[in-house]
Amino acid sequence: MASRAIGGRIHLDADALIERALAALRAMCPESLSVRALADEIGVSPSAAYRHFADREALLAELARI
Repeated sequence: MASRAIGGRIHLDADALIERALAALRAMCPESLSVRALADEIGVSPSAAYRHFADREALLAELARI
């Protein structure tokens, strides 16, 4: 995954969030996907995830492009 520890904190990049979202979508329907829950699973704050995607719809739109 593309998140990494920097100074004792986990740094999140968009690729890490996308990878986790793709894995989550294999197990659930898109309506159940939550940016907040993905951030929690990765171990970062929700605000870190929302820096990359404004909301769930923005994340789903990015997933649709790949």
